[in-house]
Amino acid sequence: MQPPREISLADFLSILGLIRVNKAVKMVKIVNSTCIACGSGHAVAIFDGEKMPLSTLAFPKTQEQAMKLPKLPHDYVRCLECGHIYNRSFNYDDVPYSDTPYNMYNKGRDWVETLNQISEKVQTYLPENPCVVEIGHGDGSFLTGLSEAVGSGSFYGFDPHGAVVSKGNLVLSKGLFVSETLFSELKPDMLIIRHVAEHLENPLHFVQNLCVGAAMAGQYPTIYLEVPGGDNVVKTFRHGDFYYEHCSLFTSRSLEIMLKNVWGDTVELGSYMNEEVIYGVVKVNDEKRHLMNEAQEFSQIVQDIKVNVKSFLLERVRKGKTVVIWGERGKRRHS
Repeated sequence: MQPPREISLADFLSILGLIRVNKAVKMVKIVNSTCIACGSGHAVAIFDGEKMPLSTLAFPKTQEQAMKLPKLPHDYVRCLECGHIYNRSFNYDDVPYSDTPYNMYNKGRDWVETLNQISEKVQTYLPENPCVVEIGHGDGSFLTGLSEAVGSGSFYGFDPHGAVVSKGNLVLSKGLFVSETLFSELKPDMLIIRHVAEHLENPLHFVQNLCVGAAMAGQYPTIYLEVPGGDNVVKTFRHGDFYYEHCSLFTSRSLEIMLKNVWGDTVELGSYMNEEVIYGVVKVNDEKRHLMNEAQEFSQIVQDIKVNVKSFLLERVRKGKTVVIWGERGKRRHS
């Protein structure tokens, strides 16, 4: 008797008659699209859900309202560099967060246990009497629990559509975290960004702006970034995970590569719930500040040269001298 043979999920579904596997080689259409996680310019189509209504933020009260819901493009591609999956036709303005806040059920047994594990993980990076900022706190349950577990310190939440609370060392505000002022004002030891990046049109730029903003203010916090994991979605053909409100599906690789492109060092990558939730921890630094310094020096010196040359030429003309300029486009270096 031969031992059982391992087969792929696709072959198993084919045996059951649920799908038809075509072994023929197909031409793959490469599309020009800038990856929102790594910036690469080439991708391949992975899921065309055509046009469908919102899945989690549309709450029609009547059948007529449901029938009239706007249908939005589900045009998902996969980056050929980092493997990130994103809806290249996504428009943030089509998602009405201000009208219908994003509801999360946080009381399931396994999820509560996971939240406790996440809280414990975050606490390992906190100093005594920490200042913690959560961007996108939602109902505030996670930050509230974290503040109670730590006991001391200050805890601030910023979310334009989130809960509003001011109690003890916990302040939840209905607004955005403004890097230009709040890094200097609050001096946070940690930024927590949980289940926010998958909703953004450009998560890479979002994290980059936070890191640069912190470094420019002389602050070097630790950033904990958490997103739903997409590896199992691909492995198990779980097309139900593609819906408009989530314009991104992060894989472990795309999250890792994205965090390598910010002002900081990735100190930890991990997952929870069998990789259904993945996270990265970054320590902000300013090792790339020399690029900014070189640009500023170049700009200032070139401006000085322009002023000096202009002054020199005007002085020659004032004295009645003839001025001849030989050369073009900076190719000649003769006076």
